[in-house]
Amino acid sequence: MEGVYGQLVNMVLDRVTTLIWIDLPEEECVESFKERGIQGGETRTQFDDLLKWVAEYRIRTNNWNSFQVHGRLFAEFSGPKLLLSNRQAVTEFAETLTVCVGEAIDE
Repeated sequence: MEGVYGQLVNMVLDRVTTLIWIDLPEEECVESFKERGIQGGETRTQFDDLLKWVAEYRIRTNNWNSFQVHGRLFAEFSGPKLLLSNRQAVTEFAETLTVCVGEAIDE
């Protein structure tokens, strides 16, 4: 489940078998967001507001969509978990998933 839907995690956490936290540096997230650019019917003001929201991820408090809450959920999760903190780790993990999916399709 993508972290922006943090509040929904309470609905599914008791069924989660593995927790994966992709925690990239906010500078990378901000740059990726800027490269993405304005989407759909989004206005410049909406884009700028969302960009500010993305940039404030680590300093937001008492918000389901914050580093603080995601960190607590990750720390308290007792099952298997994985922290991916750079793009190389994300890519390598994704490549293992591709292999697993490919093997399942072949079977």
